[in-house]
Amino acid sequence: MSGSLVAQENKQVARTFWRFAIPSIIAMLVSGVYQIIDGIFVGYFVGEQGLAGINLALPLLSVIIGLGLLVGMGGGSVLSNFRGENNTQAVSRTLSTALYLMIISGVIISGLLLIWGTCCYICKEEKMRLVVTI
Repeated sequence: MSGSLVAQENKQVARTFWRFAIPSIIAMLVSGVYQIIDGIFVGYFVGEQGLAGINLALPLLSVIIGLGLLVGMGGGSVLSNFRGENNTQAVSRTLSTALYLMIISGVIISGLLLIWGTCCYICKEEKMRLVVTI
């Protein structure tokens, strides 16, 4: 009797795993297809400059998404543990800490990108002025 109960629990775990895994797999496939189609359209309508821009921005975007997933999934795991313990004060503290961390990180990253983009634009304008005057 005990052996069949363990087998049934394993089936429940497998079913739950696939119930959550299949939508994640589909989302990854849709994201990959979107990036491929986006690259085709940008390459066709914008040209090589557009593709170069995408290739320069994609690693930075991947790092930003990775940091967001890091805080989101890590905070979610800690939050789930505290919810399982019925520790509402720790749940509230964990949720607000993760939220503040994401807001502060977003402001810092946005500020750095704004400064970097402005500096690149100014440098580009200065190079253009040198080319025009020479």
